[in-house]
Amino acid sequence: MIKKLTWKKVYIGIIAGIISLMIFHIDQLEFISTIYDGVLSYSVSLPMLFLTGVMSFIGGLGREYKVCLAYILTMILYDLITNDMQTILFAGVSFITLTLGALMSIIVSWIQEVT
Repeated sequence: MIKKLTWKKVYIGIIAGIISLMIFHIDQLEFISTIYDGVLSYSVSLPMLFLTGVMSFIGGLGREYKVCLAYILTMILYDLITNDMQTILFAGVSFITLTLGALMSIIVSWIQEVT
């Protein structure tokens, strides 16, 4: 039996992508770095990249692909429209960690079946 696509999860992934893009562009404007006396402009983007990777890994472990794939597609579509290569970095990290999480989930379930 084929499961129906739950659009709620897809919308959450799209909204997460839009929020990431908004935070990323606020950080690019160096608005945050002027508050902290010239700290690097990527002071928010790098932790957000790490958080994206962790959340995608957890999504892969939980086999929750709809949210992560919607996020990745949002970042790729934005890059196609604006040619902003930093968003491909976010999509790439999210895809790699989602794949690693899914592989770890398969390995864990295989080990549980064996023991």
